[in-house]
Amino acid sequence: MSEVPKEAAPTPRHSRVGLFAPFGIALLALAMWSVWWAVLIERVDSGLNDRIATLREAGWTVTYGAQQVNGWPFRASVRLRDLELIAPSGQGVSAPALAAEAMAWDPDRWVLAARDGLVLARGDKGKVTLDAAAVRASGSGWGNAYPNLAVEIVEARFRHLPGAVAFPLASGARIEVYVRPIAGLEGGPSVAQPETDPTDAADVLVRLIGARARPGGPVAALTRGGTLTVQGEAVVPRARDLSGQDVAGLTAAWARSGGALLNVRGELTAGTSTAQFASPRLAAGTDGRLAGQVTLTARDAAAAVSSLTGAPAESILSTPESTLSLTFADGEARLGPFAVAPAPKLF
Repeated sequence: MSEVPKEAAPTPRHSRVGLFAPFGIALLALAMWSVWWAVLIERVDSGLNDRIATLREAGWTVTYGAQQVNGWPFRASVRLRDLELIAPSGQGVSAPALAAEAMAWDPDRWVLAARDGLVLARGDKGKVTLDAAAVRASGSGWGNAYPNLAVEIVEARFRHLPGAVAFPLASGARIEVYVRPIAGLEGGPSVAQPETDPTDAADVLVRLIGARARPGGPVAALTRGGTLTVQGEAVVPRARDLSGQDVAGLTAAWARSGGALLNVRGELTAGTSTAQFASPRLAAGTDGRLAGQVTLTARDAAAAVSSLTGAPAESILSTPESTLSLTFADGEARLGPFAVAPAPKLF
C-alpha cells in the first residue's frame, strides 16, 4: 500500500510594516519640520512689518516695492525690491534689491546682500552711489547689548550724485567693519580698561584697504597718487546708551552719557608713507567732534606731512621715523602746531 504524501506546511507571511516604517517616519519628520518652518516664516514676516511700523512712527521714511518671504525647507529668506530707508536727519540708504537669509535651524544669525549696490544718503551733503562686486553683512546675538556684526564691501566704487558734496574717495579694494561683544572675546575683560563693563562693551575693528582718492580732493593730496589703507580698532563701552533715531542721534546720546573710544590702535598707509597710531581714550565734545590725543609713529612721511600742513616737513619731522602727536581739540585736528583738518565728527 502506497504512502499518502503529507501536505506541505504553508510558508509564513512576513509583515510589511517594517518596510514602510522608515517612509512613515520621514513623512512625519517632514511634516513637523514644515510646521516649524511655517511658524518661523510667520514670525519673520510679522517681525519685519512691526519693525517697519516702528520706524515710520519715529519719523523714518521706509518704502519698498515687491516683498518676498520664503526659503522652504532650510532657510528663512526675505527679499525686498527698491528699498529706501531714510532717517529724519536725511541719513540713510536705498537699495534696488536687498536679500536677507537665515538658516531655519539657526534663526538668530542673518546674512544680508545687496547685489545691485547701494545709494548712501548723507543728509545735507547729498547722495553717493556705492557700486561693488559684493556688499555683504551678517549679524547674530541680537539679544545682547551689542550683537556680533560684520560688514564686507569688495571693489567699491563711489560717485556723488548731482548737487551732492563731493565724496573724498573714488574707490576701495575692501571695506570691512566688525563689531564683537567684549565678553565673548578670548581674554574677556582684559582687552578693556577698568572703567569698562565687559557685559556692556564691544570691540570694533574697521578696515579700509587699497582706497583711491577722488582727484583734487583732500585725500589725494595725502596719498599723492597712491592708495590709502587704514586699519583701526577700539573698545566702545556703554552700549546700552546707544539709542536714537539715527547714527547721529544714538552717537550723541552715547557721548552725553560718557561714552568714549578706548584703547584705540591701528596703522595707516598713504602712498609711500606709513604710520602706526594709538590713543588710550578719545571722547566726543559738545560739538560732536572727537577730542583727545593720538600718538603717531610715522615713517617716510615727509611728503604727506608737507601736504597736510603746508609747511616744510623738517619743521615737524626730526628723522625719517618720528613720533608725532595728532591732537583733536576745539573742533580741529592739529599735527604739532599746525591745524590740518576739522576733527572727525561723530554726531
